[in-house]
Amino acid sequence: MILDTVAPNPPFVLSRSLMVEADADTTMEALLTADLMGGSIVRLLTWARDLPNRLMARVRRQPVSRVPREVTFGDLPDSGTFKVLGTKQGDQYVAGAIGRFWQRDYGWVDFDPEGFADFDEPGYAKTVIGFHAVPRGTGRTLLTYESRTVTTDDEAHRRFKRYWTVLQPFVAMMQCSALRSIAREAEASSRSEEAEVIALHRDVPTSPAMTRVAR
Repeated sequence: MILDTVAPNPPFVLSRSLMVEADADTTMEALLTADLMGGSIVRLLTWARDLPNRLMARVRRQPVSRVPREVTFGDLPDSGTFKVLGTKQGDQYVAGAIGRFWQRDYGWVDFDPEGFADFDEPGYAKTVIGFHAVPRGTGRTLLTYESRTVTTDDEAHRRFKRYWTVLQPFVAMMQCSALRSIAREAEASSRSEEAEVIALHRDVPTSPAMTRVAR
């Protein structure tokens, strides 16, 4: 598991799973394109978490950021915060970020993905989000969304623990919302593919020889 490589033995873990009525490849493709801001709860939580930054920007007469209308995991490489740490086709997707998340501005750190696991500068937390798709029979997938956080020293651990005590229920809600969004997109894509296959079979001309065999 990629998660175990980049964030082994994490003190802070949160995991949610959902059965998706689509195969693993279709599910993992939907992971990168599903709109994670589709739910009003997620939008509200994102707005509330970033409210101090927007208020400070107004006080300083700086441009005020807005909650984006759409966010996907495919956007992460361009976000400047989370970076992709590893993928496995049809199976796993892992991204991570480093910062002081208890601070108003999150304390983001720019880092090289290859050096994520070895980053040990004091005072920081390293958060990883990972998805694991496990086939469950034909056309079904158990999709798990797991969040892991490790800290680089005792002080960062204490600070993040206080932050996590408040934040954990909201992260759980956002995980569930993300899973449902991914499932909807994957299942819609799967139904579309099935419909195309059925239509293709209906349009295939039947030769006389085939007709005689069928009779």
